[in-house]
Order: sequence, then structure tokens, then C-alpha cells
Amino acid sequence: MHSEAQLVSALAALLPRLLVYVMSFLTLGIFWIGQQSQLSHLREADRDVSWLHIVYLFLVATIPLTSRLLADFSHFVTAVLCYWVVILLMGATLWLAWHRAVSKRLLVAEVPAHFEETYRRRILVAQSLYAAAALVSFKSTTVSIVSIFLIQVGYALAIERWLPHTFRGEPESHPRVSS
Repeated sequence: MHSEAQLVSALAALLPRLLVYVMSFLTLGIFWIGQQSQLSHLREADRDVSWLHIVYLFLVATIPLTSRLLADFSHFVTAVLCYWVVILLMGATLWLAWHRAVSKRLLVAEVPAHFEETYRRRILVAQSLYAAAALVSFKSTTVSIVSIFLIQVGYALAIERWLPHTFRGEPESHPRVSS
């Protein structure tokens, strides 16, 4: 670098990488909150639930790899799909762990009855939105990446709080369980 203009130009060229870094951070934050919400509602965990959470942690550990792939090859559909598949598998693993915990009655007694379905619905809605955004990559990887980013911002801001209670799957008379 020999001038301010060159440095500014080089920094501007890093913006796509910065977006992918922020996306990865949001992904990890959103899934951390989802896992912590799940764990806070467990009375105990059996071997299967524990192993599902270990698989989940393995998937978390792959986020830097898929993020780097997306940052380096954002114009390729395969890079977007690799990033999305990890998100899909993380969601599926949390779904399976939750399903196992509910079916084996491993939840604490204080969990409101509606929360079991609310938790499942949140995973399903999020995964459906991510899948739609990933499919957009076949037309435009840029639009797909921006869509994934916007979904993540929405979930990070817990935008579903502002949706009608019926969409969230909660009865109007019950207080909302934070997750």
C-alpha cells in the first residue's frame, strides 16, 4: 500500500469477507441460544441426547471451514450450499435432541405445555427460511447470501416476538418463555 486510496480500496474489497464473518458469528450466536434454551429445559439427559449434542458441537466446529469456503467462493452455488447444509444439520440435530428429550420425558416440570411445540416450530420455520434462501443461490448467490444474513439478523433480534401469538404457537394467556 502506497496511499490512503489504495488502503481504502483494499478494505472495501474485504467487505464480502466481513459479511461472511458476521454471518458466521450470528449463526453461532443463534444456535448457541437455541441449544442453551433446550438445555435449560432439561431435567436430565440420557446417552442419546448427550451424543446428539456432541454431534451438534462437531457441526459447530465446522462453521469456520464452511465460512471460509463461502468467503473465498461466494460466487459458487456449492459454497452457499455447503454453508447451508451445516446450518440444516445443526437445526436437525437440535430438533432430534429436543424430540428425544420430550419423548423420554427428560424435561423439567416447569416447562409450559405449549413450549414443546413452540420450540419445534421455531426450528422448522428457521430451517424452512434458510432452505428457501439456499435455493435462491441457483439464481443468484449474492441474493442467497444476503437472504441468509437477513434471516439471521431477524433471529438475532428475536423478531418473532413481534409476530402474532398464534404464529408463534403460544396461547395468549401464557407468558412467553425466553429463548
